[in-house]
Amino acid sequence: MFKLIVVCGLLFAAFIPLEKKTQTKNYRPYIAVNLAKAILEDQAIPTPKPKPEPVPDDDEELCDGSGWITHGDGHKTKCPGCKACAGDAPEKVSVKKNETQDADSSEDGNKFIVYHMGASWCGPCKTMIKNVWKDEDVLKKISESNAKLELLDSTKSEDKKYFKKFNVKSYPTLVIVSTDNPSKAISKTTGNKSKKYVLNLLEDKLND
Repeated sequence: MFKLIVVCGLLFAAFIPLEKKTQTKNYRPYIAVNLAKAILEDQAIPTPKPKPEPVPDDDEELCDGSGWITHGDGHKTKCPGCKACAGDAPEKVSVKKNETQDADSSEDGNKFIVYHMGASWCGPCKTMIKNVWKDEDVLKKISESNAKLELLDSTKSEDKKYFKKFNVKSYPTLVIVSTDNPSKAISKTTGNKSKKYVLNLLEDKLND
């Protein structure tokens, strides 16, 4: 409102005739009009600037696949489901004939069973599944040895009996049995093993 009064005053003053009788050119209207324009432009409502789009957070803290995030000060919190572990639960490599068939069944004609015993929250278990049990050479060796691979998860009720049977408390654990005597382990080893280690073990234990 104050600016509007100032502008009106300037325009009024600009056109008041000069009392002097000299022929000096009157610049007051020119100055007043331009000054008024400047004041009105300054009063104009500024055009709002578009808000910048949020930048994706590349510093998202990821767990190691174990389901826990280790922070800078050393403390751990449960992972809400980051890129490292979301939808990365272990999957069955072997396919059972029906839902009622047990993992230690010999109905499919196999002579040996190779158990990978782990848990969905176990980072080393996931690493071994990815690097060893999905490897073509390892799967070929198991097939040629007339054996089958079972990936067991301690968090699943239907798999718990096998962890109890073989007294498995550390993950991952690799157990090999014969279908002739599925309650007795031919081999039992614990830890994240390499492809080379597993191939040598299978070569040694799956030969009659």
